[in-house]
Amino acid sequence: VVVQGELGRRRWGIGQGIQPRRAVAAHPVVADELVHQVLAGQIGLAGGAVYRWDPPSRAVKWWFVQLVLNFAWSFLFFFFKLPLAALADIFLLLFAIIGSGAAWVFEQLRDPRVLPFKVVRIDGPLRHLDRLQIEKAVGGEIRGNFFTVDVERVHRAARNLPWIDQVSVRRVWPHTLVIKIVEQVPMARWGKSQLVNPKGDLFSPSPDEIPTGLPYLYGPVGSSHEMVVHYRNLKPRLALLGLELDQLSVDARRSWKMVFANGMRLNLGSKELEERLQRFISIFPLIRNGAEPESKLLDVDLRYTNGFTVRWEQKQKTPDADNPGPVTGTQSGRV
Repeated sequence: VVVQGELGRRRWGIGQGIQPRRAVAAHPVVADELVHQVLAGQIGLAGGAVYRWDPPSRAVKWWFVQLVLNFAWSFLFFFFKLPLAALADIFLLLFAIIGSGAAWVFEQLRDPRVLPFKVVRIDGPLRHLDRLQIEKAVGGEIRGNFFTVDVERVHRAARNLPWIDQVSVRRVWPHTLVIKIVEQVPMARWGKSQLVNPKGDLFSPSPDEIPTGLPYLYGPVGSSHEMVVHYRNLKPRLALLGLELDQLSVDARRSWKMVFANGMRLNLGSKELEERLQRFISIFPLIRNGAEPESKLLDVDLRYTNGFTVRWEQKQKTPDADNPGPVTGTQSGRV
């Protein structure tokens, strides 16, 4: 064993922050003891030189790095003294052992009897969905064990339920599958059999699951997001007039119509929508105040450049024998 001086950092590139304090003379008879001390992290063995060091407090975190590097260096130094043929045989043997072990572990992990799922947990508040519904939808897709289950397949099965807006699936060690559900929030009806949420996304629950009392929206294919934006903009502005927006629709020619909870209809047409809406907001109080007490406002048509028409229904003070029911009248105006 060669006795050398202090180990320079720049020369070896290891042990940064670790200053060797003194060299230790070694005799061949104590070589085995020194090797054992390498494993204890007290003596570094590199290139046949033995160094003893006492790490300062700021370098204590590097002790493990120093140990691994010293051990690897010592292993390579002594290992490559063996004949080339012996090295090749050893490498092949190690490769065969590692490969066989990896294959055995892989097969064990694919066995459904190893770490099977024992708990399927469904998280999230549910108003329209039943937990049994979710379990039935995803139960057939939970196959394999903790390592081999197809999480994406379970996710798709849950996402196909109409009342589910968002879903996440994750594994919790060692035998739990957690499915987190976010339900759809219906904002309005869309067409005859669909619902639309506040983001403008459509979904189609069964007819008996559609809630009552929702407003009605309808438009061309692909217009649901635009319709939701307009509805959310119009509703509070019209509420200031005491009008509750019950239906909002646009046809293929982009003509907009509204129906209110009191039955009155508003026709805005397809041009200058904001200007016509502002016109309606300004004239509606005058129309309502000028109507007779027993009259009912039927519709307001603003498809004119500078005017409007109003149609109302009024009970007859003296019933006509030929027409005993209410009569309708029309009035035009300019603004």
